Amino acid sequence: LGLTRPKMRFSDQWNISAFLLKRVIRDLVESTLKVPLLYGKRLLQKANVQRYGLPDFIIIGAHKCGTTALHVNMNLHPQISVVNGAFKGGEMFFFNRDELYLKAGIDYYRSFFRRSKLIQGEETPDYISSLECHERILETVPDAKLILTLRNPVDRAYSHWNHFNMMGRKTKEWGWVDAPFEECAEQDLTGLLTRGRYVEQIEHLLTYFKPEQLHILIAEHARRSPTEEYRRVFAFLGVDEVADLPFLRTVHARPYPESMNKETRQELLGYFESYNERLFDFLGYRVGSWAR
Repeated sequence: LGLTRPKMRFSDQWNISAFLLKRVIRDLVESTLKVPLLYGKRLLQKANVQRYGLPDFIIIGAHKCGTTALHVNMNLHPQISVVNGAFKGGEMFFFNRDELYLKAGIDYYRSFFRRSKLIQGEETPDYISSLECHERILETVPDAKLILTLRNPVDRAYSHWNHFNMMGRKTKEWGWVDAPFEECAEQDLTGLLTRGRYVEQIEHLLTYFKPEQLHILIAEHARRSPTEEYRRVFAFLGVDEVADLPFLRTVHARPYPESMNKETRQELLGYFESYNERLFDFLGYRVGSWAR
């Protein structure tokens, strides 16, 4: 889809650089020792595999569809741990950033998942829309369960625009322009509209994964009936049902400068209609609130 990727903060770059530096030093020492190289490397790999694992599940998106609330609410369950990545919001960004996936490598990724009795996962909302991630995830964690939360794509786009405007200079580094919503939508800046064509992304994902590995959560349903919707999520992961968890209905409630223009909203409802219809066919049910 050609979407731009978030730039790392200095602290994130420092942590990752320190990790890579340790690997360089280790490799240099091993190459100098020559004979102990292979033995030492095997010991390190064995220790790493014994201490760290890989995720059982991944929250793969979608962007601006309540992934942070999903992250927080799943951590309320005593058998689940959604780990925090190196980025400010707790996202991992491993599979959609070459400097992590190709350079830091699997040891870096494993280091976030210390082996335990908990069901462990991570959250990166860009995975579903960054199509190259789908094959990478399959190659790394082929048996992982995938969780995807979706929201009315018109509301998602407006939230995306509002959020990126509020972030200011940082988003400009990603190709963002501080402009009226209609102008940004027309240019599809940072995938403003493309990210909401969910069915295309799901179809691509399912060329790599089995349908039974994917659970789709509708954000509007989760806000309205969180207990029922999270009961389904927990059943999908195979953990016990837990009563009376204090679910949050939203986490990032940012103020909007104004409501979306009614004519713009109707135009976008028309734009997304065919994509939504295909999605409803796939889901086997309709989301009535997405029509308004």
